[in-house]
Amino acid sequence: MGKASETEAADQVSILEQPAKYLRLVELEFVDGSAARHIVSAGETAPLIFASVKLHNYPGINPHNNQQTLGLKRIVIYEIGQSGPFWWSTPDLQNNGDQNGAQILDWKFSHVAWEKDKGYLEEFYW
Repeated sequence: MGKASETEAADQVSILEQPAKYLRLVELEFVDGSAARHIVSAGETAPLIFASVKLHNYPGINPHNNQQTLGLKRIVIYEIGQSGPFWWSTPDLQNNGDQNGAQILDWKFSHVAWEKDKGYLEEFYW
C-alpha cells in the first residue's frame, strides 16, 4: 500500500468516526403528532433540550410574538451508527462486508432525554 493510499484510508476512517463522535440528531415530538429534527454537536444537545422545553412547554409562549407554541410531548436523541458495507453498496453487488463497499451511516436510538409529565431526565445523560 503506497503512502497516498494509507492517507486516503486514514481520512476515510476519520470521516466515519467524526460524525459518530460529535453529532447528534435531536427529535422534538409534539403533542399533535408532528416532529422537528435538528442535527447538533454532541455538546449542544443539553442547551437545545432546555430551550425547546422552555419554549414549547414552560411557559409555552414564543417571546418574540407572545403567541402560544405547540406543546412538546417528548425529546429523543439519536447517535450516528455505522453499518455495512452491504452487498448493494459494493461494486460487484455480491457480498456483505466487502471492504470495497460503502460504509453506511444512519441514526440509531440513544435515549429519551425529556418526556412531558415525567420531568427532566438530562441529569442521567450529561
